[in-house]
Amino acid sequence: MSKIIWDKLYIRNFLSYGNNVTEINLNTNNATFISGKNFDSAVDGQVESNGSGKSTILNALLEILGDINISNIAKTDLVNNRNGKNMEIALTFSKNNKYYKIEKFRSHKEKGGNGGYILCKDTPDEQWNYIS
Repeated sequence: MSKIIWDKLYIRNFLSYGNNVTEINLNTNNATFISGKNFDSAVDGQVESNGSGKSTILNALLEILGDINISNIAKTDLVNNRNGKNMEIALTFSKNNKYYKIEKFRSHKEKGGNGGYILCKDTPDEQWNYIS
């Protein structure tokens, strides 16, 4: 049985992540250092890393893999509260020499509101094809 090779996680307007797409490389054998600053909760000029989005990465992975919500956050509250729209998370991976992408979105005008897709392709260079 072949294993799944995790590739990348993409986050946009999900919880503390803003409108720019954040790409997290999952296909590495090295440790990844995640650091952040929460400028929204600065007190007297002191900026802390609490609330900067470290746990949000785990929340995004669990949300896209199985609709698992370990933080008991309402679905409507998953959308970044500053932008209030166009939440997207995506995960790419491969198995048995096929490439897959799972996409989920909420409050997304261009993609039709709320929903998601599973896409597939046979080679890295071809376009994604919809599975569901």
